[in-house]
Order: sequence, then structure tokens, then C-alpha cells
Amino acid sequence: MHDPDKFESFKESCQREINENSEASHKLNELKEIASDSRVVLLFGAKDKEHSHAVVLKEMIEK
Repeated sequence: MHDPDKFESFKESCQREINENSEASHKLNELKEIASDSRVVLLFGAKDKEHSHAVVLKEMIEK
């Protein structure tokens, strides 16, 4: 994500992509299950720690 001003749009797009893909949605549910009992570490290579795929995934796991 190179433009923080577009992060909300990017976030919505990522969420929609995961929710509309049955395999991705299933994997998200598996991560939620694991996270309910264990620590989950999300690794990413983005320089911007506040505007990345990992932030979106973290929020979705925590819901």
C-alpha cells in the first residue's frame, strides 16, 4: 500500500476478496480458531506497518 489515503478502499477490497472466496474464507476461519487458543504471528515485508495486508488480516482475525 503506497498511498495511505487509499487504505480504506484497499482494506474493503481485501476484505471483500477474502469473504467472496470460499477457500480464503475457510482459511480465515481456521486462523480465527487457532488465534482463539494460541498466539498467531503475521509476517510481512511492507515498510508501512499501519497500511498493509497484515493490518487487514489482523483486524479480520480479531473480529
